Amino acid sequence: MGRHGLSCRIALLAIAAAPVLLASAQPVPSLAGKWEGTLKDDSPAMSREVRNRPVGIRTVLTITPAAGGTYTVTQLAVDVNKPIELTDVVVEGDTVRWKVPVLGATYEGKLSADGAWIKGKWMRFRSASAVNFKRIDSSP
Repeated sequence: MGRHGLSCRIALLAIAAAPVLLASAQPVPSLAGKWEGTLKDDSPAMSREVRNRPVGIRTVLTITPAAGGTYTVTQLAVDVNKPIELTDVVVEGDTVRWKVPVLGATYEGKLSADGAWIKGKWMRFRSASAVNFKRIDSSP
């Protein structure tokens, strides 16, 4: 096989692989908007008052774009009408992380491909609880 035959095969492989590469390089949906989730009864981050509730505590996140492609996140504990300060918000591809210093907790989740859910883990004192946030409004 000559040099020309090898070049043709490489070109054909590149053309055949292009749709796969393009499909996997789809942009990640924006995180901006309002999201609702529930910290369950087994979540270690909840106060005694909240643990006594049968459902847990509803939480609403407001995620807004900030300078330099970053985001700010505010969290409201709906049932007790208490804002919770979040820091160190990091977004890498479809993964989002933040810290909740007042509770000594962290959250890490993945944005679904359709942008409708953030599914992840709420962690405090080496204990983790599944907490999923559903998009309730796409405008921050």
